[in-house]
Amino acid sequence: MSIDLVFKEAYERVEKETMSKAGPKISTWINYIDEWINKHTELMQTFLKIPPTTKEFFILSEDITQLFLRRGVELFKNLYWILHCVLSGAYHQAIRELRHSLETMIQAYYFDTNHPQTSIEVKMGILKTLEDIEKYPTEKAIINATNLTQNQKDNLKQLYKDLSGYVHPSHTAIQSQYLHVDYNEDLLDKCEDFSKRVMDAIFELAENWIKTMPPYL
Repeated sequence: MSIDLVFKEAYERVEKETMSKAGPKISTWINYIDEWINKHTELMQTFLKIPPTTKEFFILSEDITQLFLRRGVELFKNLYWILHCVLSGAYHQAIRELRHSLETMIQAYYFDTNHPQTSIEVKMGILKTLEDIEKYPTEKAIINATNLTQNQKDNLKQLYKDLSGYVHPSHTAIQSQYLHVDYNEDLLDKCEDFSKRVMDAIFELAENWIKTMPPYL
């Protein structure tokens, strides 16, 4: 049997076992994501002054210049992809995706609130320049440079640190890794906890973002 079929069968086996042992938990998790997306969408639609229709929000998001809005739409897809990773037993991949989602939204928040009238092209130009000269700031530095309260900054940095413990080759990550693709209740619970913490943190960012940004015209 080819290696791709071996992994395909393993992932399908884990998904079946996950739904058998943690079906109600997964259903609750899906509802949490659905409700979060609805709340986040309503918040952004209020800012954009458009009727409460998700379809219209998705269409308009292609043209708006606010980075936080554009990445927010991408985040909607990522949340379900992360859940799919968990269902397949790819727990560390799910945590890496969660950290990436948090990073991108913090970065978007920083660029929008510090350069509110700047186009997407200019924002991306600034980012590319930082990357080219290898002067890209650390996540901690970006968080510290935002207009958030100290308590909010500390909470974000702690969440980022907790996620990094499962992303970097630390003792936490190594001890929780397995050679086989298997259902793991502890890692599933950790992914669920991280997922909700990241969503809650991003929603708090969204609320602050709306208070900071100039009115949408």
